Formats: sequence, structure tokens, C-alpha cells
Amino acid sequence: MKKHIAPDPETDLDSFLPDSARYTEADFIRSLIKRRLHQQPIECLMVGFYKNGELVSVRTAAKGDTHHVRVPLGRILRRAQRIDATGIALAHNHPNASAEPSRADKDWACITFEACWRCGI
Repeated sequence: MKKHIAPDPETDLDSFLPDSARYTEADFIRSLIKRRLHQQPIECLMVGFYKNGELVSVRTAAKGDTHHVRVPLGRILRRAQRIDATGIALAHNHPNASAEPSRADKDWACITFEACWRCGI
């Protein structure tokens, strides 16, 4: 089922959602990550915020250096609560082109999952 995803006025999603285009959620996320993160020389973290299964906002939450990015978890959770998000999706790049998650990535994913669960997200 295809959905039209309304742009968040605080981001530049219009460049990813021309009026004539329609994307499935997976297509949209894949395209956005590719365009925003693929060729970055530093690690960047993007967050998609969902409300009742619909993507309502996408943000670049943090930028790091060539080896890591600090996760502003408190800021991400506050934003999610402020917009009544019911879910989030996180993505970050590895400038060295490795698709393998690091131990820190795995640890961070567990911490983020638990924090979201405790906040009802």
C-alpha cells in the first residue's frame, strides 16, 4: 500500500517528496538515507518519528567524526514526546563503508530500545 508522507516544515523533505511522487515508507526511508548519509565524510544520525504508523518527521539528530557520532537520546525522546510520536526509526552511516554494526552500535541500540519502551514510544 502506497502512502503520501506529509513533509515536516522544520526539515527539507520537499526535495525528497516532489508533488507528483508517491513512495512506500520503505522506499522513502531508503532514498532519504542514501541521499543524506551515503557520501557523508563523517558519521551522522538520522531519526524518523512515527505517529500511529505514519512517518511524520525526519531529522538529522547528530553529526560526529569519522569514527563515531554521539547519540542525543534525551533530545530525541523529548522531541518524540513533544510531537506525540508512537515510534522512532534510527539510521546512521559508517563513512568507512562498512555495513557491519559495531559493538557500540549494538549496545546503543539496546539502550535506545529500553529508553523508548520506558517512555511509551
